Amino acid sequence: MITGNTARRAFYVVIAIISLALMGVCANRWISARPPETSLDVELQTKGVIMSAVYKVYGKPQFQNQWVGRSIVRNTGTEPVKNMKIAYKIVKYCDWSNSPVSPLVIPGQTVVNCFYPIISDECTQLTSATPTKLLVKVTYIDNAGREQTIEKDARIEFRGRNEFLFTDLDYARDIVENFADFHMNDPLLAAWVTKDDPVVEQFVGIAQQVAGGAAAAASDEHALKLMDAAWKLLAYNGISYQTPSAETSGFSMIQHVKYPRDVLKNKSGTCIDLAITYAALLQSAGIESLLVNIPGHCFPAFRLPSGNLVGVEATALRGPGSAATFEDALKRGTQELASLKPGEFTIVDIQKIREAGITEPQLPELPADVLKAWGIRNPFDQQEEKSEKRAERSAPGTQEEAAPASTGGRGMARLSHPQGIFTLMVPDNWQAATSADGSMIGAQDPAGRAGVDVTLFADRFYQPNELPYVTQQVYSNFAKNLQSLNTLRCVGTSLGGNTAIRTDVTFNYQGKPSRGSFIVSIQNGKIIVLTTRADAGAYTAFESILNSIIASYRGGTP
Repeated sequence: MITGNTARRAFYVVIAIISLALMGVCANRWISARPPETSLDVELQTKGVIMSAVYKVYGKPQFQNQWVGRSIVRNTGTEPVKNMKIAYKIVKYCDWSNSPVSPLVIPGQTVVNCFYPIISDECTQLTSATPTKLLVKVTYIDNAGREQTIEKDARIEFRGRNEFLFTDLDYARDIVENFADFHMNDPLLAAWVTKDDPVVEQFVGIAQQVAGGAAAAASDEHALKLMDAAWKLLAYNGISYQTPSAETSGFSMIQHVKYPRDVLKNKSGTCIDLAITYAALLQSAGIESLLVNIPGHCFPAFRLPSGNLVGVEATALRGPGSAATFEDALKRGTQELASLKPGEFTIVDIQKIREAGITEPQLPELPADVLKAWGIRNPFDQQEEKSEKRAERSAPGTQEEAAPASTGGRGMARLSHPQGIFTLMVPDNWQAATSADGSMIGAQDPAGRAGVDVTLFADRFYQPNELPYVTQQVYSNFAKNLQSLNTLRCVGTSLGGNTAIRTDVTFNYQGKPSRGSFIVSIQNGKIIVLTTRADAGAYTAFESILNSIIASYRGGTP
């Protein structure tokens, strides 16, 4: 028997069930009436630091890791979006740049888009850190056919044109643990090796003069000869090593790196500065150059024409009078190259990286005579200046400087190096002079027909391709053969008590200016001609002059 209370409870339950059912129907109809949701989530990532020196690299998608900005777009809605476009802008340095259109982005899909900007070369004028903004704009068509826009921005910083960032990795985020991670940007150092800089090319031209015009690509011997000449020229001009300073932020290091022009101007550089400078000089001369980074140090290496690799310890440049010989720097660098430890070095092959697309920045244009303004001396110019001064002193009414000469008999006088490194025999009526430091001695024919200047740069000369000449005492022909001689220049290096002298001769042949050159090695008193060269058609005349000049040289200790 059902009581009244029970009946009432049953009635209320039925009513509740019916009410819930009606609410569900209404809710379903309300939900069904709402349009599907379209929603995009946009995340903007940046490198944060941009190196002005390699601004061209950032615009090349083939360098996939060198993106400046990256958008991560997720469709978090319930409907696809259409015709999505992503545009970027770097305030002041790059105008709006559009990415390819994504026709359809379905719910749950993520689109990652990297930005490789074409950056204005205006950034290469920056000398210090300069902040700016990276802007991103995402546009798309929603499910209702309306165009929607999402905009984001992030702070980025252009570093000065001399500042190099060794790694883009963040220690906390990317767990940087090994040498390669800390040096992931090392290939970008190729941009600092400015072999095409007119300043570098001018300096190389002087080095090639010192080397006697050696064709570096012809053989290992020629390449080493030019390397030696470049080293001597750097030492001659007082280029020296300086202790580096670095700015460290977390576990990424930014270092001020000089271009070769900066090193030549300031006459100093860190290990990496000197390595870059020496590599640029030789790369410009046609010798394949490399940079080798090891923990706390960088040095240059070179691939000789034979394919052999050699290293050079560039920090052995220690200023005037203190630089190591090229032979010693070569030995030390090659030993360092042979002792590289796996996982603790990177090698930057300049030629291969340049071919891959990492090029030099646009550096400010400099005057054509800037090397002279910086005090970079050309040994040949120094000799010509001193020859001119001697000519002025020998003019009527002037007093000639005392000559460090003694009568040597048979109408000849002996000029002696202050330290006895070598002696030079000249006619005893020539007017002689020596520099205060003894680095240069010379003499000039009073009639101005010829002059000899011998300058010592270092203490090594390469083994000659020996072509022996008999020392002749034919002084009667000396003046006769010099009557057609306009100028005579000598450049020398020493090896213990020995000397090697390079001479360039300009003379008249059949009324036309002609040129010749030769290299004489004086080894313990024995005279050896290394090479001879003259203009076509003038060789006989040059040989006549050459033979008489050879007779004026004497080697050994006074």
